[in-house]
Amino acid sequence: MDGELNLRQTRRLRRHSGVILAVWLLLLAIQQLSPFFLSERFFCFREWECVVANDRPFKPWVRWQGISYGDLANTAGVPQLKHFHPESFTADEYGFRNPPGQYAKGPQVVIVGDSFAAGSQLSDDEVLPALIEKELGIPAYNYANNKLPSYFGDRRFIARPPRVVLAFHVERETDPALFQIPDDLQPFDPVRFASFDDYRQRTGGGTDRRLRALVKAIRRDNLFGWVGERLLKGGLWSLGLYALPEQIFYYQPRTGYLFSEKGGRAHLDLSKLLGKIEPTVAALRDAKEKLAARGTRLIVLIAPDKETVYHDQIPALRDKNVGEFLARFNAALDAAGVENLPVLPLFAADRAAHPDEDLYFPDDTHLTARGQRVIFDALRDRLAAGGAAETK
Repeated sequence: MDGELNLRQTRRLRRHSGVILAVWLLLLAIQQLSPFFLSERFFCFREWECVVANDRPFKPWVRWQGISYGDLANTAGVPQLKHFHPESFTADEYGFRNPPGQYAKGPQVVIVGDSFAAGSQLSDDEVLPALIEKELGIPAYNYANNKLPSYFGDRRFIARPPRVVLAFHVERETDPALFQIPDDLQPFDPVRFASFDDYRQRTGGGTDRRLRALVKAIRRDNLFGWVGERLLKGGLWSLGLYALPEQIFYYQPRTGYLFSEKGGRAHLDLSKLLGKIEPTVAALRDAKEKLAARGTRLIVLIAPDKETVYHDQIPALRDKNVGEFLARFNAALDAAGVENLPVLPLFAADRAAHPDEDLYFPDDTHLTARGQRVIFDALRDRLAAGGAAETK
């Protein structure tokens, strides 16, 4: 044995599931009533809890600065595994991770995707859109955490389409629904807020609105129903954010790396991932054609799971062909004429050249600033060749 330690927690969670559920229900009840007497940030421990909204990607006009650490270390319950690092996060007037006023610049590159595109665990100047604008002089807009159909229906980008859209997702989040653009999609105007207080007031988050709703509920003798509605409406979303973190698949003490259950299990049996290739590529081919009709070029960027890049540190995956899905997926995109950037070879080369540098946070599933930088360096010439850099 090489001293490796398995941190599977399924049995322990089952034994204490009743207590855990009761505690979280109590916390959710407190959370829903907290705006009456607690600060907006009382339940915020790290950046993601502070800035994520349940009615849009992020809270408009939010500005967060603090010390953060990874979800996986939090799940493991071992303080020594937490890698603390400073972090800053800014959201614009629409609730996307950009400086306020970014859309007014006329973005030429828009990044659509999941939390990898949004840059979870990273500071504002470390995410891909910021690198594109700072180093290439190209106005870029971060449209994560969101799906391609949502972008396509946004009237802002119908009126002023960018030259390039980057579809940036992680390997395990490649379901066809993320990319399918319905033929009958109805355009919409995103809400623009004048300030954070304006957002709270207009979405029912203001204390005065909550108090009026509470008084109204008491007068109608329906207080129990009102509280129940609040718990169901906001509580279930909060439960998913706070109470259901990713479970630990494996811990490698030699490097201090934690690996997620979801990512690890996906690579023990690739059949589910491989089954996504045909419908997802078909959706992306259709999206490419629809974007091209607006004069926009689509580039698909799929970041490997952490478990794919560092499979050599996980005994259960050491002998698995974990790169098969991405290899087939990128080949299928090539065959369909959909431009894409194969990221796994880039990361493999960087690991070989810089073995002491982390591409992913040891205590989290997301990319470090170096991981984002490797992707940007590979995109630099493509963006310039595609004409996006002409705005410089």
